[in-house]
Amino acid sequence: MGKRVFTMLCLGLFLLLVTPVITYAKDIEAKQYGFILIEPLWAIVEETDAHLRISNGRATMSGTVIGQPGTTSITANAVLERANLDGTFSAIATFNNMHVTGRFWEWERTYHVARGHVYRLTITATVIRNGISETVTVRHTARAD
Repeated sequence: MGKRVFTMLCLGLFLLLVTPVITYAKDIEAKQYGFILIEPLWAIVEETDAHLRISNGRATMSGTVIGQPGTTSITANAVLERANLDGTFSAIATFNNMHVTGRFWEWERTYHVARGHVYRLTITATVIRNGISETVTVRHTARAD
């Protein structure tokens, strides 16, 4: 009996190891960079983007969220964070409940930052289409030199 159980466990483990794993992601060839970019496959969100540019102590933050046709609203929150010495981030500015009716959300804001630090912009948006919501998060990190 013990030999039979061992054989079945080995067979099960073998099948588990050789079974292909299916992942749901959309891969896009980024020709200008020469690599393959893996993007999530969203059902409601068509496109997202976050940018953080820092020059002369001034951070310019921007973001875009585009829903699929039929999207009724988009609500977004943005957080500007500064890196701590231990590798964590602390919020220094928040912009909440930015709402738009329709499928296009665009945002831009400036904020003064101290030089010599790393900053991260995080945008989280909830897109609603046909009564169903989908939440996405995008980030961009930059250094203030």
